[in-house]
Amino acid sequence: MSISLDKFTEKAQEALQDAQKEALRRHHQQLDDLHLLAALLRQEGGLAAPLLQKAGATPAMLERQAEEALSRIPAVTGDGAGSVALGAGPRLQRVLLDAEEQAKGLKDEYVSVEHL
Repeated sequence: MSISLDKFTEKAQEALQDAQKEALRRHHQQLDDLHLLAALLRQEGGLAAPLLQKAGATPAMLERQAEEALSRIPAVTGDGAGSVALGAGPRLQRVLLDAEEQAKGLKDEYVSVEHL
């Protein structure tokens, strides 16, 4: 995946970092779009929840559903489980590539939360 994080806004980078922390905390093998969704919905002062609410979704319900789905992802335990490099899974890669394309299509210089 050839995505440069310096092309992401500070809030978008924070969401990706929070998603990574969540995946590591849960001992997941890869970073998934669900980790990012949960991070975006929990982001203090973030845009994701208000945007989703404006679109007719219920952010609290989405967060619960993401939490339930994340709890079903198998955790890696045992020797060396915490030392495994955490890579982006295919669904997250698609989200990031799509967000980058959206930003380009809108002639935005940076990928922001609303693109994600």
